[in-house]
Amino acid sequence: MMMIPEFEMCFDTALEGVPFEDGLDNTMAYLDWYRLVLSMTGAENPDGWHELFDRGLEFLNGRDEASGISDGATVYCGYGITRAAGDFGLRGFPFFCFLMAIAQEMEARLNSMFLSPSGEGCSLLLAAEVYSRVVDGPDFLADVDQMRSCPLFVFFPGKPGSGSMGDNFCVNREAAAIIRGNYGIPAELVSICRDETGKGREAGNINIFSAQFDMADRYLSSRTNGRSCLLQIIGSEGSGREGFALRSLEAGTPATVVSLGRLLARPDAEILSDEILVRCRALGHTLIIRDVPKDDDTARIMIEHWISRLDIVYVIVSERLEKIPCEIFSVKLPSPRTRERELLWEEAFSGFDLAEDVSLKELSRKYVLNPGDIRACGERAEKIAVSEGRSEISAGIITQAVLEGSTKKLDALCDRIPLAFSLEDLVVGDNERRLIETLIKRVKYRSQVDEEWGFDEKIPYGKGVSMILYGPPGTGKTMTAQVMAKEIGMALYRVDLSQMVDKYIGETQKNISRVFDAARDGNVILFFDEADALFSKRTEVANSNDRHANSEVAFLLQKIEQHNGVTFLATNRFNDFDQAFLRRITYAVRLERPDAGRRLQLFEQIFPQKAPREKGLDLKFFADKFELSGSEIKEAIYSAAFIAAGEEAPIGNRHLAMAIKYQQEKTGKLISDTAFGPYAYHVE
Repeated sequence: MMMIPEFEMCFDTALEGVPFEDGLDNTMAYLDWYRLVLSMTGAENPDGWHELFDRGLEFLNGRDEASGISDGATVYCGYGITRAAGDFGLRGFPFFCFLMAIAQEMEARLNSMFLSPSGEGCSLLLAAEVYSRVVDGPDFLADVDQMRSCPLFVFFPGKPGSGSMGDNFCVNREAAAIIRGNYGIPAELVSICRDETGKGREAGNINIFSAQFDMADRYLSSRTNGRSCLLQIIGSEGSGREGFALRSLEAGTPATVVSLGRLLARPDAEILSDEILVRCRALGHTLIIRDVPKDDDTARIMIEHWISRLDIVYVIVSERLEKIPCEIFSVKLPSPRTRERELLWEEAFSGFDLAEDVSLKELSRKYVLNPGDIRACGERAEKIAVSEGRSEISAGIITQAVLEGSTKKLDALCDRIPLAFSLEDLVVGDNERRLIETLIKRVKYRSQVDEEWGFDEKIPYGKGVSMILYGPPGTGKTMTAQVMAKEIGMALYRVDLSQMVDKYIGETQKNISRVFDAARDGNVILFFDEADALFSKRTEVANSNDRHANSEVAFLLQKIEQHNGVTFLATNRFNDFDQAFLRRITYAVRLERPDAGRRLQLFEQIFPQKAPREKGLDLKFFADKFELSGSEIKEAIYSAAFIAAGEEAPIGNRHLAMAIKYQQEKTGKLISDTAFGPYAYHVE
């Protein structure tokens, strides 16, 4: 037959029936067939075209391990044309277009005549014209829809008015790279995904998820044959979800970890998602998806797209995904218990010198942290110690490291209060001090009581700790909250309820939820200052506004009760509080105005040691004579210091008397000069 010499040049008949050695061998053989097809389009004998077209396919099918390109034979090694076609179901015209696009990628001169008029990709119209010259049969144009949904192709719009057949196309960049033997992550995907390998469940020194590994194994072994499976790893940030996914894979199993949030932020997200899909399918990688945006339909659609082409996909989430059309299995990772946290602390500080004041058992009881949080805390503590020139890591450094890692989310929502005071600075009555110390112990030892003593089995919920601090203004409610936070070792955040209340229905609840959600995973204390703005007696329902306000109160009460952390509230109007609310509070402490003895103690305590005092400064007189609150005493001493500094003199009775008089007059209290006794002449 005519053109037999051309056929012999393209195909070595001695290799007929001999399997391909690798993917590249397979690819080059099909490109030879594609060259032959291009040469045949200029011949005059249509019968010769058909015969050589069929003969070429027969030759290639004989070398494929299976029965031809229609069935997608798998080559011995590497990734070639045949396997790509089989993986994505290409046959007929779509397969021919795939060859055309691959040829352009591998050797542009082979089909430069079939480039699109714009020079971007191949022309779909010209591909159809070439293919129609050598193939008899049904209308192959119906296969174009298959091409458009196939991840191996990328389509570009043609000239306006040219119709769908006027579009241009090229091969998926990742498919072309892998067929050429380049298995590395391309530059456009480096910031979005990374390659990992399975670790096996025995990896690591600490195994806190044995039951969860067993559950995952049972799920995967029970899935329906032929159906795609989505395995959701549910847990909070830092709970070890990605590590769990990698350890649930057999050791050495290749995997690709994708940040879905970063992917969706890219303008070419759809094209990149297909490149990730092709990469996983071609290289046999298990896909692990992380950073999934919450309540995002685009994210859900992209996950559906991946799962439709892959057997098993892992997804790392904080809440269960719904409405994915496949088998869905969920494994929820629990927070480590006290003994497990102690082992994690040991691992985090292995190789470091710890000071004598560090107790890993106490750390594990006090801070409810996830594995990732503990590991990160160890790294931060090391950096802090190095920056301070210390050879050991102290308990104070560890506390600082914990607080730095626990406050990121709340910093944008609330004001963090500095913890400048300790329990020794607190001047309160004996009964109030006992209550405060009881709360501190309850927080410090809750893990011991709940887990080690078994109370979590008897009291499974509602174990948060709350305290309401009430009393006249200036009695030290904020300071008391600061002292307790410092003794417990947690950050203190002031929540401004007046800023959270919104006139639009439902917005106040959303604002409240954001705060509690941010505090849920952090070792922080929420301090609702001036809580009477929302917590005072619920009103009788006279209109829709009253119902709205009462629903906000009920929602906040529910959040406090459900919150597993620590909540402080402060108010000047305790009697206005609803009794139903007070029953849900763990402790209530009344802070009274100090008596003369405690006022003197406050005067002495607030005065800095460095501050110069005039000989004969009579603090006892001022403490006995004026019924000042703690905040008023602090303000008076501070004001007196400035008066004295302005006179370049040490702080004396004159300065303190003037400061107290100015302060009292500012609040509308009339005070006679004679009230200052022997120091009256200073204020005349």
